[in-house]
Amino acid sequence: RLLLAAMGVKAGSEAEAAQALDRIKAEDAARLLPVWQVVELDRAEKINALAGQDWVVDLEDGTHLAGQGATLPRLPLGIHWLRAGGSDCALLCAPATLPLPPQCWGVTMPLYGLRGAADAGIGTYSDLAVALEGCASAGAAFAGINPIHAGFPTDPMAFSPYSPSSRRWLDVTHIDAGVTGQGGDELVDYTALAPAHRAALKALWAKGAPDGLDDWIAAQGADLHRFALHQALSEELGSYWTDWPEAYRDPASDAVADFARANPDAVRFHAWLQWLAQTQLEQVRDAGAGMALGLYLDLAVGIHPAGADTWADPELYARGVSLGAPPDAFSLDGQAWNLAPLRPDELARRGFEPLAEVLRAQFRFARLLRIDHILGFERAFWVPEGRAAPGAYVQMPKEALLAVARIEATRVGGTVVGEDLGNIPEGLHADLDRSGLLGCRVAMFEQFWDPGPPRFKPAWRYDSLTLTSFATHDLPTWEGWKAGRDLDWRAD
Repeated sequence: RLLLAAMGVKAGSEAEAAQALDRIKAEDAARLLPVWQVVELDRAEKINALAGQDWVVDLEDGTHLAGQGATLPRLPLGIHWLRAGGSDCALLCAPATLPLPPQCWGVTMPLYGLRGAADAGIGTYSDLAVALEGCASAGAAFAGINPIHAGFPTDPMAFSPYSPSSRRWLDVTHIDAGVTGQGGDELVDYTALAPAHRAALKALWAKGAPDGLDDWIAAQGADLHRFALHQALSEELGSYWTDWPEAYRDPASDAVADFARANPDAVRFHAWLQWLAQTQLEQVRDAGAGMALGLYLDLAVGIHPAGADTWADPELYARGVSLGAPPDAFSLDGQAWNLAPLRPDELARRGFEPLAEVLRAQFRFARLLRIDHILGFERAFWVPEGRAAPGAYVQMPKEALLAVARIEATRVGGTVVGEDLGNIPEGLHADLDRSGLLGCRVAMFEQFWDPGPPRFKPAWRYDSLTLTSFATHDLPTWEGWKAGRDLDWRAD
């Protein structure tokens, strides 16, 4: 019942839960059409419920098709809306599978660890562009980095790229602001670097806005305004909106509107930071244009529950629960990752457009995208806050989520890698293969797990439709593993 409550369902008692279930069943029975349906690209689709019915399809480009009867015409790629008999149905028009990339090799690296000649103390997007040029000249097909989702600039210690404030917008920490000479240690000192970087960005902003900024801001629409407004509020009220005064926790409140009117320059500054990050990442994309796949980005599995996305669109996320993992040999008590889950019902109601927007934001710069913990496309493990009850799996609309991934990858000729490590649901590997999504294999785990000394599998024994790497973002690097640094850290 806690998980139902997290999705806004009143289920405080068995009776309330039963009433909610009856209501949902009645609503489904009253619908002529399903909430969503996957249709194959360039194929006329038959929907039996449309027999004898007039229908309209609102295409995503704003045009419309009208007709009658069970057979729909061939539809273009994208997310469209079918309307008939008082029902709306999201049509996810996707290719049946993605074309496989050529067999190739590339490099993955943590962006924060890239130190260019200027040495800003942390890797910048300019450093990344130089790195891609070098990888391209060496014959690499791709160069991959950690997620570059927007973080928490006012909390320098909230630096994990896998617990972002927003997956829709960009991390401004890596903007090249002209800071130099900040090195001197092999570790990144976020607390020391943040003030210098912040001052450099403010100095750039003081020189005047670039031509065309206002047109770009207008083109991004309300989503950018709301994100920039959140960032401006964070400077005044703190990094996490759940700690703000009650009046500011609702983006539609009068207090938030008053703040926006009183602080237009602060809001515009944060919009400009997104423009600057996008501009520099476009240069990164261009630096890898000659590579077979170019920039390889990583999509985090979720977002921080007190970040910009949950403030801007609270109905999209489950409340009072966290994504996690059930107990296993690695973690006997299970795991709670402090990440807000997407509500599958709300995602479906919106035609999965929120997921499409997040994917689109990555494919703007990359042609190779890794989706962290793609097991969540089939089922997500939700853990109530404070471990108030054992967690449980929530079924996700796998067919639809895979279709959206194929749609967004096809728009740019991209390739998707699904991180399929861990407790894999039966059939998921086959579904990924059919969709043309690659899996992941980690060399240090590709062993013959029998008694005695470790024996690693030869490369020809690996699954073929995979991206293989020595390690992952949460495992030792090749050099660290050889030196046993992970063992030293554990001993300490």
